[in-house]
Amino acid sequence: MHNGLQYSTVTNPTTHAKWLDRNLGASQVAISRTDELSFGDLYQWGRGTDGHEKRTSATTTTLSDTDTPGHGDFIITDAAPNDWRDSQNDSLWQGVDGINNPCPAGYRIPSAAEFRSWNVSGIYDAFNSLLKIPTVGSRYNSGASSGSFSANMWCNNFVDTYAQYFSVATTSSIVASERASGYSVRCIKHEESATSVSLDKANADMHIDEELQLTATVLPENASCKVVTWSSSNESVATVDVTGNVTAHSEGTAIITATTVDGGHTEQCEVTVTPPMSGTSVRCLKD
Repeated sequence: MHNGLQYSTVTNPTTHAKWLDRNLGASQVAISRTDELSFGDLYQWGRGTDGHEKRTSATTTTLSDTDTPGHGDFIITDAAPNDWRDSQNDSLWQGVDGINNPCPAGYRIPSAAEFRSWNVSGIYDAFNSLLKIPTVGSRYNSGASSGSFSANMWCNNFVDTYAQYFSVATTSSIVASERASGYSVRCIKHEESATSVSLDKANADMHIDEELQLTATVLPENASCKVVTWSSSNESVATVDVTGNVTAHSEGTAIITATTVDGGHTEQCEVTVTPPMSGTSVRCLKD
């Protein structure tokens, strides 16, 4: 439950990241591209949930000299750099603990790269995706509203005096806009990224038909995803299963690689396979 609304999550099939199933402020998941109950609120970049995000909020031309204006008016301006804040603050909305993060606990504003990872090509594709993105329109820094023919969702990125947003219409792209503009917010669950992987062996000698269990350690310890995939450079010499268990098949050398699903970090073990040891017979001679 967040601000009186119950949200669920959807999982990105490419990155496995969890996203809210609807825009902040939406009472339901979109059942059509023009479903008004799924539109949600329109935030100015970097502002918290203070009432300004409501589509019918009043407007004011008085810029804020703090990160929290202390009112729920939508701040309009036509003077560069077109920010609701008198002096810009690039630290807003940066991460799960970022200033004014409007997302539920444990969630944050996505990056441009995270939006791109959905690979949606336009508004029809976006609605048919798991995100069920509706055409919600936007609110300009002048306070005027655009029609419901596109979807625009804030990223946490900024470029110079502008902030970036994910724009979906006939195509999809990352665009820069005035920070006083009002766009949708779709939150992503904060995940502690994997930074490295290590193996308990760098080299191993095996005989044909022997098995060896390799163990992968993913750091940091609190990484959200510690899943690794395994591969062999020469499966005729040695194969490895999904658990890291290596089986030797023929004489030669194979490189066993563990790769983190999160981040693609790798570590390798060189396996050298030799023929099985020959049995030794003992012959006793009688005096």
